[in-house]
Amino acid sequence: IHLGAMAGTVDLIQRCYTGLETLRDRLQLDPSLPPDLRELRFGILYRQHWVNLVFTGDRLTVSTRQGTAAPITVGFRDKVRVMKAGETAEFDL
Repeated sequence: IHLGAMAGTVDLIQRCYTGLETLRDRLQLDPSLPPDLRELRFGILYRQHWVNLVFTGDRLTVSTRQGTAAPITVGFRDKVRVMKAGETAEFDL
């Protein structure tokens, strides 16, 4: 498998399906999962926080691992939440 094709697949899932963007002041999410995709989960490193993202048919769960990094701002569509290390936020899709 060509490495470029695989990178494109990962990019499609991470940015297109999840609507993931790193804006100047926040991590922004606006998911649009295909109906046949029941669950999607992955972790990213954002501003010294390991952020775990879980997308299901009706819910988005964002959790940060314990640590000492400064709080981050997470946006979900028109909602914005400041999250400290070790916190979890849930949003209805």
